[in-house]
Amino acid sequence: MVSKRLLFWISVLIKRIAGLENCYTRASTGVSQYVEALSSIVTELMNGYVKEDGAVGVDDLRRWPPGSNAVSFLSETTSATSVFKLIKVRRRLTSCTII
Repeated sequence: MVSKRLLFWISVLIKRIAGLENCYTRASTGVSQYVEALSSIVTELMNGYVKEDGAVGVDDLRRWPPGSNAVSFLSETTSATSVFKLIKVRRRLTSCTII
């Protein structure tokens, strides 16, 4: 359940950041400064702290198993070039098919 709650709050952050992203230019790397900031925010939410070296990732793999929606989303923040792409990722991760 924690993963779904985390993804909800991340989606709220993404929507707010997406509004800001329209007002600013991208860095020379082509990656939105907000996507980079979001990686740090999500890492802090999941670990409870920001890694000193600025690395993105989780340390407690029992709490955040590889392949979980939260970890998959965090992984996507390292390669997405815009917040709008992350919105699509969030929608893909939170949609499910009932069999």
